[in-house]
Amino acid sequence: MQGKKHYSEKLFKQFQLSDRVPADNFYRRLKEMLELRWLYKATKNYYGAEGQQSIDPVVFFKLMLIGNSFELLGIMIENRNDPISDCEASGSRI
Repeated sequence: MQGKKHYSEKLFKQFQLSDRVPADNFYRRLKEMLELRWLYKATKNYYGAEGQQSIDPVVFFKLMLIGNSFELLGIMIENRNDPISDCEASGSRI
């Protein structure tokens, strides 16, 4: 059964997370830029009508998108700082 996250911010001892996150935060900007409501219709046929609700497909997609993006970024940074890769790229031998 396809789940859908219903976000409602709860006040906890006068603390709201959204008040603490800067307006130019990467994830806030990403939320504004991406329109992913189409995923509900696109993935509906892959879910059964009964059983436990799944993770919201939009949340899952964002997790995969961010995870893979940072993994790729990490690999690029790792390779850039790897002296062996630098030597191989320049044709030098150790």
